[in-house]
Amino acid sequence: MPGDPVSRFFSSMVVAIDIIGSASLRGRPDLTADSKITSAMGGSALEIVGVTGCEPWVLRCISDTTRLRSWKREKVESQTLNVVELARRAIMLEQDLKDNVEEMDRRSSSSKYSTVSLLTHIYAAATKAYLHVVVSGANPEVEDISSAVHTAVEGLQKLRQASSVRRLGWPICVTASLAQSRHETFFGLLEAGARGDQDECNSVLRAFEVVRETKRLRRLSTGNERMIDWIDGMESLGREWILL
Repeated sequence: MPGDPVSRFFSSMVVAIDIIGSASLRGRPDLTADSKITSAMGGSALEIVGVTGCEPWVLRCISDTTRLRSWKREKVESQTLNVVELARRAIMLEQDLKDNVEEMDRRSSSSKYSTVSLLTHIYAAATKAYLHVVVSGANPEVEDISSAVHTAVEGLQKLRQASSVRRLGWPICVTASLAQSRHETFFGLLEAGARGDQDECNSVLRAFEVVRETKRLRRLSTGNERMIDWIDGMESLGREWILL
């Protein structure tokens, strides 16, 4: 990977766009198939923190989840899906996510609620919700999804700098679209706050636009259709926003 700071930053930006874009649309991450980039994401070669505000490993977990989504879709389309294999892969990804969160907390025990740590926790919670959506569908009442949304809300409530919210377009889109009624007031206040700083929070405001469309589609669904998620909401709006 390039060694100078400017090159590292722009390389990180491209990788982050690839991963978050693929998790927001129906694509598949392309750049993380490059072993050099995948290796760099775990170290200091890519300036992921400067781009997303969170630690690099969480983007790798998002990318792995999107790859699982693509694998499942291919198996469903070919009528060869093995649910045991799907569960095995999902369990491995969730354990990886959990191990990285615990390791981060051990490393930063003295500053657990630093901005980077909090943003990483929020991204990780959204990734956990994303993983369970891939496995079982976008059902807000699934316990693992509900608990992940609650964890994200707790992290958002701890943020002391309003400017940090502007980095959270994707995790807010995922968790707000899966939120139950008990969290709707919180997300409503969060959106109102973002509207007060539109220039800085454009990605977050786009996320809430997708959330509203996702929930509208869900209300209109017959119950016999596949559960509606934020990707459906994005497609219904005719948008291809990178919520970064």
